Amino acid sequence: NIIIERVKAGMAAAKKQGKHIGRPSVSLNLEKATELREAGLSYAKIAKQLGNSTATVYRGLKDE
Repeated sequence: NIIIERVKAGMAAAKKQGKHIGRPSVSLNLEKATELREAGLSYAKIAKQLGNSTATVYRGLKDE
């Protein structure tokens, strides 16, 4: 399909120029999240306080 070929060519050209391709990454203040979790806050309250989603907080604190 010509559309697929053109999109892939455009993405390859952008990547060659050093552009980021894909979904933007989410930042989480891991130190603050850990501190709040140790203080006994729930994941939902931590997420609300830090301005992230609950899933992001779970993912960030999973290995802690």
